[in-house]
Amino acid sequence: MRRLFTKVSTPDPVSGNGLGAKIRARLMASTSHTDDIAQMKTARGLISSYWKSNQKYKAFGLLAAMTALTFADIYLGMEMLKWPGAFLNALASPDFDAMALGKEVLKFVGLGIGFAGVWNYRYYLERHLIIGWRGYLTEQFGNAVLKGKSFFHINNSKTVPNMDQRLSEDPDVLASQIVELYTGGLRAFLNLVAATYTLYQITGPIATKAAGMAIAAPSPFFWTSAATALVCAAIGTVMLRKTGKPSVQLGEHYVHAQGEMRSNLTNMFSHSSEIASYNDQNVERKNLKSDFDAVKGRWISFEKMQAQIGALLGINNDMSKLVAWGVGAIGYKIGQIATTGDVLTYVNFLDRLRDSLAWPMQVSQAIFRIQTRVNLMTNFAHEIELSKDPQDFYTTHGKNANIKVEKGPDQSIILRDIKLQNSVHDEPILNINHLQIGKGERILLTGRSGSGKSLLLRSIVGLWKHGDGAVTLPSDLSLIFASQTPHIKGNITLKENVIYPSSDAASYDDDDVTEALRLAELDYLVPHLQDKERNNTSWRDLSIGEKQRLIFARIFLHKPDMVFLDEATSGLDEDLQELMYQRLREIMPDATVISIAHRSGLMRYHTRHLDIKDGTVLHRENLDKTTLSATIYRPYTPPRPPFQYAY
Repeated sequence: MRRLFTKVSTPDPVSGNGLGAKIRARLMASTSHTDDIAQMKTARGLISSYWKSNQKYKAFGLLAAMTALTFADIYLGMEMLKWPGAFLNALASPDFDAMALGKEVLKFVGLGIGFAGVWNYRYYLERHLIIGWRGYLTEQFGNAVLKGKSFFHINNSKTVPNMDQRLSEDPDVLASQIVELYTGGLRAFLNLVAATYTLYQITGPIATKAAGMAIAAPSPFFWTSAATALVCAAIGTVMLRKTGKPSVQLGEHYVHAQGEMRSNLTNMFSHSSEIASYNDQNVERKNLKSDFDAVKGRWISFEKMQAQIGALLGINNDMSKLVAWGVGAIGYKIGQIATTGDVLTYVNFLDRLRDSLAWPMQVSQAIFRIQTRVNLMTNFAHEIELSKDPQDFYTTHGKNANIKVEKGPDQSIILRDIKLQNSVHDEPILNINHLQIGKGERILLTGRSGSGKSLLLRSIVGLWKHGDGAVTLPSDLSLIFASQTPHIKGNITLKENVIYPSSDAASYDDDDVTEALRLAELDYLVPHLQDKERNNTSWRDLSIGEKQRLIFARIFLHKPDMVFLDEATSGLDEDLQELMYQRLREIMPDATVISIAHRSGLMRYHTRHLDIKDGTVLHRENLDKTTLSATIYRPYTPPRPPFQYAY
């Protein structure tokens, strides 16, 4: 069986000679910047990072194909826009017959089929580009926040609300809006060019000379038409900018309220049995209503703004269309537009020109959404970068964080001048001048609730930084920290849960995993070793006692040098609890164990008893290290079928 936590020495990729080493060095150089979240602290760095990454060639290829298809899309769209006017002109022609009608209909059908095919394939490539960009951002932020202990410090400080949204929703919204912004901008530009040229043809160019050369200059009516489109677009843009500017902040507030409601609902369902036992549904209903009222209030404010923006767009579009018909009618009357069919074409293309010029107005909502997500994600990147140095991170946020953890040559754990603080008060809750825990010692840590027992364990492993002092740990150690509420993962097999935090299930023999489960009195789960659930129930839904024994199965499998147990047997009856400690001592006699527990029966499984009282660690007694009593424990078998509770 492979031991977890074994050190692996990685060779220098740039060392050595030959082509292979050079290629590896070049690849490392080209991708190394993608691991640095620092560049994403600014909007420019966040947006450009994907286009500089090792995925840039695929991204630019998709972008080029999308661009080419957009050109085809615009061409076919313009031809379809010309078709009604051409059809009316053909109807008015004395030479028009059924054959000509059939040709026009077939032309329109062909244009429609071609337009639909081009549009669909362009959309398909656009979605691929978006999912690639989203995947890149999710991977980069995920790797960065899970590197070291950043995720713990950020979550502990509450400086980034709803981190799940930052990883799941924000990359999707950002990538989607930017790609759609690009395609929309390209379409607006191409429409602008095509509409301008078509209007130039319809309004009748004027023959003139420039530098001795005959040219066809735009007519005054063309300039009047262009000015009309520009004025309509400008009026709408100015009105929207004044109305839509607060939309960014309202959007951020709405997203935050949504996240809070989802978080509270998740917490409610994860504690459903406790709530049901308290008959606490009325309180939860009030909390749900309060959360929804907060969402509703911010939704109303946000949607009011969106409604105003939509109304402005609608009014501007309708009025612009009316103006286009008026100008077209004048052009027809004064002879600048030849036929009624050309009037229809003129109106369509003048509206398309106005629409292109008004693109900044139409896209303002997307820009607001992009700005909202950019603000959230750059702040997330800033917090991740800051949390690389926990002391600076907490100091920046107004907290004292001077507990330093260092490695030493000794095999002991040494605490010096510790002044432990919680995250709320500045006054120390626990003072330790000097404490040494030797290799193989088994420490029982007791004290009243709130005395700092759990914080002390977390400070030893380097998680809790609030306070002052120094902790020295052995330089080479493997450690498992078991809490009162175990971390059991869903959507993975039972075996993968036992070997966690390793993810290489193939390197662990099934017999070893089975033996670990047997030692943890979970042998009845062995038939489900390769299953992701049992009886359509996730492994996360195991009882608290089963979860705690599953953690002991991990310990028995990995056999770490140190085991920290923070009330890790609180869900077990006394017989099972003592059995787990007995087997822990038998299987790992040289491991250092620090336990937080309240049952006095566990003292005989430890070598020293430390009690926290009045902010000080008291050395109560050395416990007997002789052989444990020869109590015969009956193998534990859970009730089958499970208990049925009547409510």
